[in-house]
This record gives sequence, structure tokens and C-alpha cells, in this order.
Amino acid sequence: MTKISAKKTPCLVLALIGLCLGIATESYPQVPLPDDIVLTPPSANVPADIAIFAGAWGGDAWGGTLPHVLVVERVNSDGTAEAVYAYGNNTNGTIKAGWRRYTGIISNGRLHFVFPSGPVIDYTVNKDGSLFGRYVFREMPSYVRLTRIAGNDATTVIAAAAKPIKTAWEEISIPEDSKVGETTGKTLALQAILFRTPLTGRRPVIIFNHGSTGPGIIPANMFPDFARKNNAARTFLSLGYTVVLPMRKGFGKSEGPIIEEQPGSTTTQDVQLNSAVEDLDAVVDYMKAQPYVDPTRIIVAGQSRGGMLAVVYAGRHPDKVDGVINFSGGWWAERVPTADFNVLQFGQAGRTATIPMLWLYADHDTLYSLAYIEQAFAAFRAAGGNGQLFEVRDLPGNGHFLSAWPDKWQDVAATYLKNLEKSAGQAGH
Repeated sequence: MTKISAKKTPCLVLALIGLCLGIATESYPQVPLPDDIVLTPPSANVPADIAIFAGAWGGDAWGGTLPHVLVVERVNSDGTAEAVYAYGNNTNGTIKAGWRRYTGIISNGRLHFVFPSGPVIDYTVNKDGSLFGRYVFREMPSYVRLTRIAGNDATTVIAAAAKPIKTAWEEISIPEDSKVGETTGKTLALQAILFRTPLTGRRPVIIFNHGSTGPGIIPANMFPDFARKNNAARTFLSLGYTVVLPMRKGFGKSEGPIIEEQPGSTTTQDVQLNSAVEDLDAVVDYMKAQPYVDPTRIIVAGQSRGGMLAVVYAGRHPDKVDGVINFSGGWWAERVPTADFNVLQFGQAGRTATIPMLWLYADHDTLYSLAYIEQAFAAFRAAGGNGQLFEVRDLPGNGHFLSAWPDKWQDVAATYLKNLEKSAGQAGH
């Protein structure tokens, strides 16, 4: 076990074949570019870690809402980069398409821009060859994952940017034969949002589970939209993982009632959690069967209730998952009468889970104080659980939305995932 307290963590680069199987995709509006762009190939004296940024990049939208294309027209040996920053109309119609030219700096593997109006934007090249961007201005950051546009001439790049951008995600439907609660004996379809890595072969998968409605504060039909805009999903995708974000019963287009939002009691909370575990188990089994998935490298993760669900699932199905990443996890807020349920379930998971876990929490969390989580983590460890608790203490605003701030946790998450890969390699997976 390791417990790390972090005041700041540097950036490595809101806070899912069966029934109804369908893949739905959408397109973002086109992005305009100036007709005088000139892509100058890097000269021989430009270092490779600078030259790699040259060219045109597109194929995604900031936070899933603002289509974006970046054209790096010239990179120089001193690290300066001349670029066209372009964007399309955003999805809710409040931002109109446009472009600007800016000069940035490439240093330590990062292309950095500071815009006159205040935003700060950084780009890094991912292991899969894509470009991962972070945009920070006043509120929580937004992220984008761009792929290289083929061609070096203006006509080709402008034409590519003028086409509607295919989204980075696909909508799929996952079958479930329910054995829990009022849906027992029914076959249901669960909606999920799939971010599939372009890397070839069977790839590891992260299943990212959502939280609750508040209850009732957030409309359940909004959850697929949150999934498509998920910052964590784009971060894990940039690390080479396929990511799936499932909707549990009643959320989004998933069939069945929202069992887990019923008032808490000893009986109902057990049914709620059992129903959620059943949903996640259906997703795990479905993903393991896909030809593009490495069935020995399944990571379960999640935010709030989804984070606790990931921990509990690993305790109940220790042979099905390779790792757990728990963001701000818990079922009930610590100040409600049923809050002991969290500690009890974490302790039970510690007794049976066999894999190392990563727990990520922040201070100023309106649901779970760090003191309370340290108590829950101690119960998990005392029962035999193997984990690392990483605490973030400089998150702006509500710490419960930690998962929406990848720059605060992606270094430690990347290290955790890399260690899992090493362990899998040593085990011969």
C-alpha cells in the first residue's frame, strides 16, 4: 500500500453480439481554415521532438462540443511554432466558427500557447500518434484528442477540415439477462458510449462507470451526453486504451427502472448495489468477447458511485478484472445515516479482491472528506485490500469532480497502468 499526498502533479502530456446491437455515430460541423495556409516541412536541424508537431490535426471537439483543427504551419529549431487555431460552430450554437494565427513554444514534449484573451492551451503527442490537447480558461479544463490529417498541401488540408468531423466515440447496445430486483428474468439492453483506440490488435479496455443523478438533480437522460464529453475517457484513450462508458438500468437509453435512485434502506441499498454490479458484469462479459479487446486486461473505473462500484465489482469478481481506478467513490454521502454502507462495502471488497487498486480523491469534496475516505481506505486495507490512495489538495472548486481534471491525476494513473502492464507481461499475458 502507498498513500501519496500531492499538492501539485505535473501534466503528463462533466467531473459507457447481442440484443439491439447497433453502432451509432454522429458528426461535428466542419471547421473553416484560411485559404493561404502553408505547411513547411521541418528542416534537418529541427529536433525530432519538435518536428513531430508539424502538420495538420483534427477529428475531435473540445469537451465533445467545439470542433477543432490545429494546423502547425512551421516549427523551428528554437522550439517556436507558427500555427492556425481553428474551430467550428459548437453544438449548442453559442460559438461561431472561426480561426486565428498564433505562435507557440514547444518544450519538453509540449506545444504551449497563451492566447491574448487569456486561455492557455497545451498539446502533447500520445503513444498512439494522436495529439492530446488541454484548454484552460477560468473554469475546469477541456480536452481534445486530434489525429493527423493526411497531406501537406493546403488544398488537401482545407478540404479535410471542411468535411464534417466524425466523432471519436460510437454508441453501442449491450445485452443483459437480469437476475436482480424487479427486472429478474428480463433481458435488457444497456446503452454504452465506446471510445475505441486506433491502435491495432487486441487492446486493453477501461470501463468507466458513472455516478448518480443526485438523486434527481441531474436528468437521467443526460448521462450519455456526459459520457461523450468525458475528459477521463479521452485521457485514457490517449494512453492507448479502448474506453467504454456504460449506462446502468434506466440511465440514458438503457432499459429498466433506475433501481439505485430509490430511497436508501438496508434492503434497498443492497438491491441497488447488486443491480449495478449486475450491469457492470454484463458490460465486462460483452467487452471480453470483442475481437479488438484483450480479455486479460480489463480495468474497471468510475466516478462517485461508479468508483465504489468498480471497487466492489473487483471484490465480487476478482478473476475478471486486471485493475481498478476509483475516482471519488462512495454510494452515500458521509453525512447521511446510511454512510456506513460505504465503509462496509469497501471492507468486504478488501477481503476478496486480489488486484492492486488506485483510489483518487480530492479535498473540498462536498460528499466525502479526505478524513472520511482515509477511514474507508484503512478498512479496505485492514481487510486485506491492495491499493494506493492518491490525494489531490489543490483542485479548484468541488473536489468531487476530480475526474474532470486529468492534469491532476493522469501522471499517477499512467504510472499505475504501466505497472499493471509490466505485471501482465511478467505473468505471460
